[in-house]
Amino acid sequence: MLEISVVTASSRRRDLLLAKLASLEAQTLEPERFEWVVCLNGPDDGSAAALQAATPRFAMTVLYHQEFLSPAAARNLAAAQATAPFVLLSDDDCLLEPGCLAAHLHFQKTVPDAVGVGLLRLPEELRDAARREPFEQVASVSGRVLWTAATGANTSVPSAALQRVGGYDESFETYGGEDPDLGFRLRRGGLAFRRVPGAAAFHHGNQLGAEGNDKAFQAGQAHWRVYRKHASAEVGLLLGVHPAVLALKALVVNSLTGRLVRHPRFAYELAYARGARDARRRGLDYDAAPMKVLRGDHD
Repeated sequence: MLEISVVTASSRRRDLLLAKLASLEAQTLEPERFEWVVCLNGPDDGSAAALQAATPRFAMTVLYHQEFLSPAAARNLAAAQATAPFVLLSDDDCLLEPGCLAAHLHFQKTVPDAVGVGLLRLPEELRDAARREPFEQVASVSGRVLWTAATGANTSVPSAALQRVGGYDESFETYGGEDPDLGFRLRRGGLAFRRVPGAAAFHHGNQLGAEGNDKAFQAGQAHWRVYRKHASAEVGLLLGVHPAVLALKALVVNSLTGRLVRHPRFAYELAYARGARDARRRGLDYDAAPMKVLRGDHD
């Protein structure tokens, strides 16, 4: 009997997708208890043939969409085909450790009406010295985490709850925005947010650095729209895009030296704040026309 569905949207990442398949094959959870639903988003890079040639021990459903969709729309397509009572949202660049699925399923069956957030780690081969990435530093108190910690990387949720809130909001078409929007709606719907012990995954992608700064800018823009959508001080403050927070960040930036500005984490936060201020200046409210889709931008 299927008990948990792994939902993945993938865009032209054949090698990572096959590595994810291998990580699912290595799960300690019995293969008849889970399924993998994959949406291949955009022109094919060989991923389709590779998955067609695979013979996993678990059920696998592969969807194809030749035109690029937003991450939100691609995830919704995959989630709509999920048949288990629980869903694990798990991106194609997140490789699950062997006990990850079993831990999420145990959590969902023992903690009612809860969103489970698994730990994310950066593979050591991608690490720059001892620096930790922002996604590795999610704070928890007695196992509780904020709704902002729930992302499409390693998060489990009851299928009925995901359907009840309407899934992802597909008007968030660029990088960022769809995850915190869904998290806030689930929290507003009465779900608790908890860390799931033993549910770790390796995230194959750096958040800091030049590419990360570009995405931070886009995330700042998108999160401003999330704030405007919900008109909630809680959303603005926790996402760091409330006007008061942006003003405070501007003061801090102006008081720091150029040497500190070059620090990777500071540069990331600076780019994020710039994105939010840009969206505010341009009037990118939630009801404004969706911003241009970034081709294949899924993480």
